[in-house]
Amino acid sequence: MKNNKPVFSGSSVELLPFCDKLVEVDGLMIVDPDANVNNVYQLQLIREVATTDWIKANRWTKEWAKANPEAPAGKDPWFRRDPRVNARIAADGWFGLGLEQDAEILKELFP
Repeated sequence: MKNNKPVFSGSSVELLPFCDKLVEVDGLMIVDPDANVNNVYQLQLIREVATTDWIKANRWTKEWAKANPEAPAGKDPWFRRDPRVNARIAADGWFGLGLEQDAEILKELFP
């Protein structure tokens, strides 16, 4: 997993440039028995061994933007602008139960 982005997505994007290299990483080891999470490492910084500059693990959103040029620009998180996510919401509603059920739930939640 990686830190610094919603849903901790994209650790492979962060690590890909360092394939076949020795690296040093910095991050957080997460253990939460209540959430059944044990020894999950969240990558925050990475650098090649014998270098001095740390690189923030924040490339994923930039790579997502390059791969999704049709996504609307803005400061909203990537998943609020992702065309695939928005298509699913348009087809199945926010709760994934269908548009009719969605309308009923939203009416109850926001009278």
